[in-house]
Amino acid sequence: MRIAGKIKISFRKISGATYFLLVLLIIFVLYFDVIFLYNNFYESVTQSEIVLVLKNEVATETFDINKFNGIIKKINQKTYIRNIDGLNNPFH
Repeated sequence: MRIAGKIKISFRKISGATYFLLVLLIIFVLYFDVIFLYNNFYESVTQSEIVLVLKNEVATETFDINKFNGIIKKINQKTYIRNIDGLNNPFH
């Protein structure tokens, strides 16, 4: 088989290929820049906004756990037994 003609490499072909590769490289870099900024900047900003919203819903004051447990213990020890022996029975 014979290859028809010589391959001519001219400055115009090299500069056209260089321009094409440069444009592809710029698009590739911009694509990964956008992904990087989205993952590291935009998501951080939205998460900080969520934290600010949730901060208003959470109790910010600390409390004494021993005092809390003591109050719960007293509530659980309360008994409300009424003496029903002295009541009139309406069914007799």
